[in-house]
Amino acid sequence: MSTFGSHFRVTTYGESHCASVGCIVDGCPPGMALSDDDVQVQLSRRRPGQSNLTTPRDEKDRVQIQSGVEKGITLGTPIAMRVQNQDQRPNDYTDRTLDLYPRPSHADYTYLEKYGVKASSGGGRSSARETIGRVAAGAVAEKYLKDAFGVEFVAFVSSVGKIHIPRFPEESLTIGQSAQGTDPLGEDGEEPLSEEFRKLLRTVTREAVDQNLMWCPHAEAAKKMEERVIAAKDAHDSASPMAKTSTSASASSHPPPSRRNSARPATPERTAFSPPGDVMT
Repeated sequence: MSTFGSHFRVTTYGESHCASVGCIVDGCPPGMALSDDDVQVQLSRRRPGQSNLTTPRDEKDRVQIQSGVEKGITLGTPIAMRVQNQDQRPNDYTDRTLDLYPRPSHADYTYLEKYGVKASSGGGRSSARETIGRVAAGAVAEKYLKDAFGVEFVAFVSSVGKIHIPRFPEESLTIGQSAQGTDPLGEDGEEPLSEEFRKLLRTVTREAVDQNLMWCPHAEAAKKMEERVIAAKDAHDSASPMAKTSTSASASSHPPPSRRNSARPATPERTAFSPPGDVMT
């Protein structure tokens, strides 16, 4: 399914090499200030081709709000957002071999089994381009939560492969070593995080996250993560990343829009997630 959510419903659309990708957001309250720039700041952060660690695909990813906003104010109606695919190269996928043999580590086979047909160019819906709609919708949600409730989010890469920000005392950052599977568990089954890591979750800023190519606020870990990605790239391999999101709330200086969506922020320690697609692209 390409639609998720209930009070704040998001439908993403588009394939890897079609004309455009984007989303429709239904459930955003009326009366909220919203512009292309509010969304663009997040799309510019995820844009490909910004370093040798990401896909070389050259996309500007400029968003256009198509509906649901008038004179910079939301109407309470569905908000459609579109991003053109400028570096689309469907002719790169005309090799008959690609139709006969599903590519390893792609969704070609699963899409073919589920739908009986697959996109002939790129990854189709399983491309990282699909995450553009999610990021755009997330920017709208972030704007609403900050304006209405003073809630702010900071997401960062916490691990790549077996390299991760130290969460426990004496934890190693050596490539090839990991505490995965051997981490001690607390009585409630949760990982007993170190005070240093808890402090990081409480104080991390977006500026600290954006200071290096890995979007990691821990300088030592970021350096080793970068080395790990380069090693995987040179070996024509991949390394799975993990991201964490820290939330904070403060008194809002703005009156909330006329309709509220009920939400309770999760605690920082419980907000680890694995984004869809390849977050490095």
